[in-house]
Amino acid sequence: MNSKNFNIEVKKLDYLYQNLPSSIVAVLMLSIITTFGFYNIVDTQNLIIWFVLNLFLLILRTYSFISYKKNTITLKNFSSYYVIFFIFSSFSGLLWGSIAIYLMPTEIEYKTIIVIFISGLVSSTALSLASKIEMFYMYLFLALSPFIYTLALSDEHSYHLLAVTLFLYMFIVSSLAKKISTSINENIEIAFVNKNLVTELKEKVEEANIANEAKSKFLSVMSHEIRTPLNAIMGFVQVLKKGEKDAKKSKYLDTIDKSSKVLTNVINDILDLSKIESGKFILETTSFQPKDEFESLYLLYTHNAQEKNITMKNSISPDLPTTLNCDVLRIKQILSNLLSNAVKFTPEGKSIELIIDYNETNSSLFFEVKDEGIGIAKENIENITQAFVQADSSTTRHYGGTGLGLSIVTTLLKLFNSKL
Repeated sequence: MNSKNFNIEVKKLDYLYQNLPSSIVAVLMLSIITTFGFYNIVDTQNLIIWFVLNLFLLILRTYSFISYKKNTITLKNFSSYYVIFFIFSSFSGLLWGSIAIYLMPTEIEYKTIIVIFISGLVSSTALSLASKIEMFYMYLFLALSPFIYTLALSDEHSYHLLAVTLFLYMFIVSSLAKKISTSINENIEIAFVNKNLVTELKEKVEEANIANEAKSKFLSVMSHEIRTPLNAIMGFVQVLKKGEKDAKKSKYLDTIDKSSKVLTNVINDILDLSKIESGKFILETTSFQPKDEFESLYLLYTHNAQEKNITMKNSISPDLPTTLNCDVLRIKQILSNLLSNAVKFTPEGKSIELIIDYNETNSSLFFEVKDEGIGIAKENIENITQAFVQADSSTTRHYGGTGLGLSIVTTLLKLFNSKL
């Protein structure tokens, strides 16, 4: 077996084991319902033996799942895990099929209920065993053929009808299982191929980035920042912060939380730029109250400015319209980038002013953010709005950032038929 085929087979085996916990729970619940539901209807001793055997098998299957999750699948142990799963699956089908011989009720209504139970279980198994259709066929045969055999030997015409129905059900579910299996296995193979293509694409992207000096600098700055799944970090940090009473540890958690948010903003900027460049970025027009929206944004950055002892001045016009129709989310994104830059580059003790006005003549909004920061040299004005570019490398070292903010602002404004 070559490397590619082996990896695909491992994925198919992994599909079986990933679905095993839900199968164990379903079988356990159905076993309990069957045992209590038919306790005084069928032979009690056989019923208890059947339930204990089922429980023992479920414990073994749980243990096999734990073992599978703990170990790395190699060419040496692959067959073992496959055979174990096949044996346990077959025994499970055999136990359910044994009901037809040792635990079959005499009344037609109870027989029908049992058949419905088993049929439902088989239907769910068609999906959980889909990556290995031969396992499902074995399970289907062991679980249902004893019922067909027992019902067919009965003298009652109604039982014969139930046997025929069950046989037709086996045929139908087999056909559907085959289609499901084909679809899932094709998806597994496609996913494997796509994974290789993604790996190759990443290599090509890295090669292309080498030819672009600005992007190369960006990647070198950001390579150590995008390492971990940020959502998981931020989620668990919030959980830890709620229960942490130690002041020193709380301070550490705050630091992690703030750093995670910074990284999130970096990634959001990259995604926004990527969408814009691919032409998939579309403005969504909604009705909003400009004064409320801009005031809330002003208050947010007032808090950020106060942390640096910077004064924020509010020059939002009181004559703004009551409502406007526009993409308020992207307008606030533009303003947020400008205000964020102002706070970042303005030293302690200085001021920032937010000016927002509305021109009724041409129905246009005007924004201005004034700060007393380091400024931008005239020779860098044209380049500063290009992606991944900052005024110079010392700016990146001292202030951080990706150089995407003003590029995104400029591009978004173009979508609004406006300019920076």
